[in-house]
Amino acid sequence: MHSPPASRGARTPATFPPGARVGVLLPLPFANVYDYVVPDGVTLASGDYVDVPLGPRRVSGVVWGAGSGDVVAAKLRPTGARLDLPPLSEPARAFLAWVAGYTLAPLGAVLRLCLSVPAALQPPAVRYGFRLAAQPATRLTAARARVMSLLADGAV
Repeated sequence: MHSPPASRGARTPATFPPGARVGVLLPLPFANVYDYVVPDGVTLASGDYVDVPLGPRRVSGVVWGAGSGDVVAAKLRPTGARLDLPPLSEPARAFLAWVAGYTLAPLGAVLRLCLSVPAALQPPAVRYGFRLAAQPATRLTAARARVMSLLADGAV
C-alpha cells in the first residue's frame, strides 16, 4: 500500500501491459491504493475500472497509477478484467484527490461518493424479446394460442 499521487499535469493516461504492477484505489475508507498485477491478456490504463480480489470477496476499484513496489511480487494478486465502462478521467481523479485533501477524508471514501450506486458497475441485465413467427405452430394448444395472442397485441 502507498499513498496515491496528486495526479496533476498528465493528459495521456499511463498504460500497463500484462505483468505490470498497478495501484488500485478501492471505494473503502482507506487513504492508500493497493498493488495488484495486470493479468495475461489484459492491458490497463489509469482510470480504468477493474474488479479485484480483496480477501475472500471481489471489489470494484479504479486503476490509480503505477504500483508502489512495497509488496513482494510473489504476494501480488492479479486484477480481474477491466469493466466495460468509460475510464475515470484525469481531471476527475485530480478533483477526487483535491476533495480528499481539502476535507481530510481518505481518498477511498471520496471515491465511494462517486460510486454510490454499486449496480452502475454491473453489466446491464439481459432483456429478452419475442416476436411472432411467420409460420403458426403446427399444433395449436391453448397455451400457445394465449402466447400468440399476446404477441399479436404487442404486449410482450
